[in-house]
Formats: sequence, C-alpha cells, structure tokens
Amino acid sequence: MSFEEMQSILQGILFSQQQFQSEMAETKAAADRAIQIAESNGRAIQAMLDQAATDRLLQEERTQQHEERTRQHEERMLRLEAMSEGLINLSTSIDEDRPTILRLLNSNNNKLDILLDRLPPQA
Repeated sequence: MSFEEMQSILQGILFSQQQFQSEMAETKAAADRAIQIAESNGRAIQAMLDQAATDRLLQEERTQQHEERTRQHEERMLRLEAMSEGLINLSTSIDEDRPTILRLLNSNNNKLDILLDRLPPQA
C-alpha cells in the first residue's frame, strides 16, 4: 500500500469521524430540545393537575355550603309550618271557646233588629 493510499484512507476516516461528531452534536441538541419539551410538558401537566385539585376542593366547599343552606332552609320551613299550624289551632280554639268580636256584633245586631221590630210604627 502506498503512502498516498494510506493518506487517502486516513482522510476518509477523518472525514467520517467529523461527520459522525457533527451528527452526534445534532443528535445531542435534538435530545436536549426533547428533554426541555418533556420537562415543560411535565410542568404544564403538573400545573393542570394542581388546578384540577384546587377546583375540586372549591367545588366540594361550594357543595357543602349549598347543603348547609338547604338544611337551614328546610329547618326554617319546618318552623314556619309549625307556626302556621299553631296559628290555625289558636284561631280555631278562639272561635270554638269564646265568641269572636264579629260574632258578638252580629248577635247584638240581631237583638237590636228584634227590638226595633217590636216598637210600634211612628207616624
């Protein structure tokens, strides 16, 4: 093998090595970009998960508040029903036990009509 042939082979090897190093640098740069994108995606996903957890806690709190307001509303409705029944019972017992003012007035009006009917007609 001649010196020129060896020199040509070495130049080919050197060129191949330079191409390989260039491709390795490009591959490393692409891998670094892929790692950065993956890390960025991971942070974005974590932020979305954190937001979802926060939203879920807020929704649970709102649900509890709504349930508490509903319970209070139901209690108030029960108290109103009890008060209404009490008022109805009270008015019924007043009508049954004692004459109401209207009944007394009607009774007096009837008595007055009877008395007026008994008076002799005036000329």
